[in-house]
Amino acid sequence: MINAACNKQVLFIIIYTNMKHSFKLLIPAIIIASFVFMPSCTKKYEASVDPSIGNSGLPGNTTTLDVGQSVVLKPELGGGDRPITIIWKRDGQIVSQDFTYTFTATVYGEYKVQYLVQNASGSATVEYTIIVKAPYQDGFFLFNEGWFGHN
Repeated sequence: MINAACNKQVLFIIIYTNMKHSFKLLIPAIIIASFVFMPSCTKKYEASVDPSIGNSGLPGNTTTLDVGQSVVLKPELGGGDRPITIIWKRDGQIVSQDFTYTFTATVYGEYKVQYLVQNASGSATVEYTIIVKAPYQDGFFLFNEGWFGHN
């Protein structure tokens, strides 16, 4: 039994002795060696694509609501390799993993909603700011009809 180092030496001796006498075996030996020692060159490598977000679906990524109102957040995926994972977070807590998210204003305040898309090669994020106004936050108007105390 001949080990790998001996096989290389035997191959070299056969090629060398044949080169002295004839080049007939040299060209087939080179062709065979190229197929034996270069199989990794035929493997296809495809570049992976990070996910991207096209249109965020909300101008300026900010909106103002009154208590009781809702807004549907529906950004468009711009690309990326599948499979993808979608995560919606509101103030750091995961609230959904659907393509769209409906925010319903129940308590006044300012909320940060994040849309995170990820795949094996990377991730993309859009952050929304939703401001929920309190009743009479912008003031109120008192309409007084008449002039009390005057005849």
